[in-house]
Formats: sequence, C-alpha cells, structure tokens
Amino acid sequence: LKPAQSITYRSPLGGREAEIVFLVPEGTLVNEGDLLVRLDTTELARELGRAVQEVRQAQLDAQVANAERAEGLAAIDSLTEGEGALNVEEARSNLSLAERKVNRLREAYEANRPLMERGFLTRDELDKSAFELEQAEAELALARRKAQVYIERTHPRDRQRARLSLSQKEAQAHNARARFAEVSAHMKALREDIENCSIYARASGLVVHEEHLGAAPRRKIRTGDRVTGSQGLVTIPE
Repeated sequence: LKPAQSITYRSPLGGREAEIVFLVPEGTLVNEGDLLVRLDTTELARELGRAVQEVRQAQLDAQVANAERAEGLAAIDSLTEGEGALNVEEARSNLSLAERKVNRLREAYEANRPLMERGFLTRDELDKSAFELEQAEAELALARRKAQVYIERTHPRDRQRARLSLSQKEAQAHNARARFAEVSAHMKALREDIENCSIYARASGLVVHEEHLGAAPRRKIRTGDRVTGSQGLVTIPE
C-alpha cells in the first residue's frame, strides 16, 4: 500500500554531505513541530566563525573606503571652492597689485624726467626712480608668470588628479560595499543552514525511514550516516 499523500524530508544542504546525529525512531507518531532529524553542524559552525570575521573585516574595509572617498570629495571641494580657489584669487590679486605698482612708478618716472631737466631733481633721484620702476617691472613679470603657471597648469592639473583620485576611491568604496554585502549574505546563509539542520515535522503522522541510496546492500538510513540533499531521510504519510 502507498499513501495518496506524504511528506518526505531531506537534508537542506544541497551539494554538501552532513552526518545524521539524531534520527527519530521509525514508527514514532509525531505531531507538527516535533524534531525528526538533526544533522551535524560542526563544519558549518567553523565556516560561520570564519564568515563572521570576514564580515567584520569587510565592514572595516568599507568604513575606511567611505572615509577615503569623503576625503576625495573634500579635496575636490577644496580645489573648487576652498584653498585652491583662494590660491587662484591670490595669484590674480598679486598680479593686479604688481601691475598697479608698475603703472604708478612709471607715471612717477615720466613725471620726474622733465623735473630733472629743469633742475628740480638730481640724476641720482631720477636713477633711483628708474631703478624702482625696473624692480617693480621684474616683480610684475614674475607675478604674471606665477599666476599663469598656477591658473593654467598647476590648478587644472591638481583638479584632474583630484578627480582621478576620487574616481579610484569611489570604485574602492563600491567594491568594499559589494564585498561586505557578499560576505554578509554568505554569513546569513550559513546561519540559515545551521538552523535548517534541525528538521521538524510540518504535519503529524507516523515516521517511516527512507532507504539509504548509497548503502550496499540496501538498508534504511540510521544515525551516523552521511547524507546529501538528494537523499530522502524521513517520510510521514498522510
């Protein structure tokens, strides 16, 4: 005789062997929620311990990567709105001041030349005015060169480097988050596997042991057997 309906319970560990450490005796009348089979979880527990450590390390790596990404964003902001922008403004301001100084000294020199010709100034005084103008023109040339180099080369190069660094840090942060999600999912799956290694009856009925598919000669399963997910363990007929 075969039952019209029945429930066969199997190992929840697909692709993994596990040893039966508890098996309800055949012929036992069980109720819904009664323990039928318990599989050994020693190896799973060791894997779970390693997974917990991996999750902690991945979480730390993700925190470090996020902090580095924040530093990259701060560097971009500094170059755009902060210190970098101030340096550009300072270079332009120094150039403007140098230009105004040269213009003022040139006007003074041009005004002093007729005064010397008319005897109101000495040659030494005019030479001093010319020297100050020459010195100011040299300072202006240097300020113009500095402003040009910083505004046209240094600052754009720094911004490009900062953007490249930010892209790398964003990729690292993304990878770190993905790694954390991966190891967290693995840890969760291991915990679920450990929990599922205790198999409970989903309905009441009489326990019938399944035959051990790998045994020769054929026999029914028993405590100590190593089984996989394809092996039926216990069947409870309707």
